[in-house]
Amino acid sequence: MSHRPVILLVDDDVTLLQAIAQILGAESFEVVLADQPNLATQFLNNLNVDLAIVDIFMPERDGVELIRDIKARRPDLPIIAMSGGWRSIN
Repeated sequence: MSHRPVILLVDDDVTLLQAIAQILGAESFEVVLADQPNLATQFLNNLNVDLAIVDIFMPERDGVELIRDIKARRPDLPIIAMSGGWRSIN
């Protein structure tokens, strides 16, 4: 039996999470969904994740902070940062 790569997908937009998970699942990836950065951290502690896809702009905790945390825990883990929005600088 072959290993299905596990992707941790982190975004506060649940509709987007489900849509991306459906696409990745159709490509034979196992997808773990986290709609909060703290949930993503729990998954990283308990699962063997092969790739993380992280939204940059989230209200609870910034995605860049989460990426730093992931890299501190798992420096070898590939990460894709994504964003569907922007933050104004005032």
